[in-house]
Amino acid sequence: MKAVSDKLNTGAKAIEVEGIQPNILDNIPRQHFKEINRLKQLTGVDLTFHGPLVEPTGIGQGGWEASLRENAERQILNAVERAHDLDPEGNIIVTFHSSAMGLEPRTRVKTEEGKEIS
Repeated sequence: MKAVSDKLNTGAKAIEVEGIQPNILDNIPRQHFKEINRLKQLTGVDLTFHGPLVEPTGIGQGGWEASLRENAERQILNAVERAHDLDPEGNIIVTFHSSAMGLEPRTRVKTEEGKEIS
């Protein structure tokens, strides 16, 4: 709430509400999003919402797990519901990243004999 209010005081016409960290997003009361909507209506500012950085595929350090994918799905749905609280009567832009894994890329090279070396 304070961050949005501070940005409004600078004269910003568009503000991105961030919910990047899932654990922090889950602890923000829904009423705060409704209050931000009221500020939006009073000031005429445009809002966008940045959803949490989660790996939606369910791939983690140990490989793919259904529970990781299901947890990511819950977090994404929760973020969409929170974004709806920001503007329940209109459309709001919600940003998600297609991948948030951050694993190091692995290069593989095949030799003429068909052997693979890393």
